[in-house]
Amino acid sequence: MRDLWKKAISGDIEAEKLLSRLLFERFSTLAGLVICKEDARDIAQEACAVILTEYKSLKSPYEYNAWAHKIFKNKIASYFQRKSVEKRIFSEVPNDNYESLIETSTENFEIMQVLIDCLKKLVDSFPRYARVINLVQLGFDTDEICRRMEISRNNLYVLLNRGRKILKDCVFNGDAV
Repeated sequence: MRDLWKKAISGDIEAEKLLSRLLFERFSTLAGLVICKEDARDIAQEACAVILTEYKSLKSPYEYNAWAHKIFKNKIASYFQRKSVEKRIFSEVPNDNYESLIETSTENFEIMQVLIDCLKKLVDSFPRYARVINLVQLGFDTDEICRRMEISRNNLYVLLNRGRKILKDCVFNGDAV
């Protein structure tokens, strides 16, 4: 790995590609030990993107492997923090009675308003993603959703993953859909 870093820093594109692939495989495997495969790949991809955009700005002598792993650890920590916040948000809603939620807390109301706004944007921009998320939330199983939408299981997972990512980015980062 140390030789790959040296070659990549000196401008070797093939070394950079190989380094990226090796880091992605390593990070995907490590993250896959503690979280689901799709999320593990997303986190690995995010970490690799940051590493590949910033590694050339570091001056030698620098421990690139340790630096890359620190970025990866931070991505994992951010993931668990988001999951904790999501769990807290969604576990506080005991039923579909949103009026009681509004009456009890201004903070919860603001969170729900952001979520509703993001869902509306998702429906307007990507109706198939929104429909898949809705069917899952309504409790339909994978085969039933695939039959209703006339899609394959793999396509369902792609739509669901993309829809969730867009929704998550909108809720947590304020990114427009």
